[in-house]
Amino acid sequence: SSKKSQASAWPLAAVWPADIAFMRFAVLLVACAAVDASASNVDDNVLILKPPPGKKGNPAAWILLPGAEIDKSAYKPLAEAVQKVASMPLWVSVLGTYITPTPIPPEIGPRIDVVLNTMKDQGLDLGKVKLFYGGHSLGSVFIQDHLNEYYGARGPLGGKVEVLGQVLMGGFIQRKYAWPIWSYPVTTLTIGGELDGLSRHTRLAEAFSTSQDKPDFPVAIIPGMTHMQFASGDPPLLVQLRDLQSEIALSDAHAAVAQLVASYFHKFADDAERVQESWLAERVQDTATFVKPIIAAYEMEGGRYFNAPAQIGGPAEKDCVKGGCPSKSRWAPVAQEVISAVAGWKLNVSNQYVD
Repeated sequence: SSKKSQASAWPLAAVWPADIAFMRFAVLLVACAAVDASASNVDDNVLILKPPPGKKGNPAAWILLPGAEIDKSAYKPLAEAVQKVASMPLWVSVLGTYITPTPIPPEIGPRIDVVLNTMKDQGLDLGKVKLFYGGHSLGSVFIQDHLNEYYGARGPLGGKVEVLGQVLMGGFIQRKYAWPIWSYPVTTLTIGGELDGLSRHTRLAEAFSTSQDKPDFPVAIIPGMTHMQFASGDPPLLVQLRDLQSEIALSDAHAAVAQLVASYFHKFADDAERVQESWLAERVQDTATFVKPIIAAYEMEGGRYFNAPAQIGGPAEKDCVKGGCPSKSRWAPVAQEVISAVAGWKLNVSNQYVD
């Protein structure tokens, strides 16, 4: 995709439709107040971690949005694990929130600018920095929507700093960017947990399927890991209700994520230390083996987001005519052949999706 040339701007009108409900408008007013507050006192609701000593090369920075109702400090152990593994000096920032469950679209751009300037005041060279975004859970939704709109010449600080990519944790590229054709413009690493009860591995299998021919969009699943293990501390109520039981220690989960994130950063920052790229490649290959039977099951069924999009509710629903759809399910013909087999007879079974 070609990069847009307009100057960076953060219009509220671009975020919500004109007929927005009054209560949502009130939330936006609160968000604007939060933006002003963060600009004047960034330390109150932003976690900034300077690189540990002993790192070499050009600096990198990773700016994260937290999951809903998860405090910024809950991501400090993961951030430190990534900093430890990365060979480059890595700055990390996690945007906190005042009132809303997580930083919301109108405030993201201005606050990223504030954070980058704050890092600059603390010693970060903005002329050399390799910048990446990230998000966990709901934060992964908001950050990918933001980056889709504001990259290249429309990126942070009026396009002065290029965003090289992003890491989605406990989330995935949304279907609106994958159908009818792939349209997401910036490289993305997607990391999921095998035992994530919110962003489940069956949905990650779909993400893997839609991006498996796109090397700039790797998808990796970590065995035994849950949704909350991207963070730390006590989970919010929704996560308590839906997440599964972990099979690995929190420190092991963070170490596994750190290897993938560092490997991704090294690859797309064009860092001289390329040996760590193998960590990501190996995990993606293991993920391919893990999701293969899941993808096969969806394709046998005729999943609307796999091999049978032309069905009611699918992304190619418009191809259906008077309730009859071109897409088919392999499951029904194969099942009928199995249960109706008669010696000496050959069945010819066909089907199609109908409404």
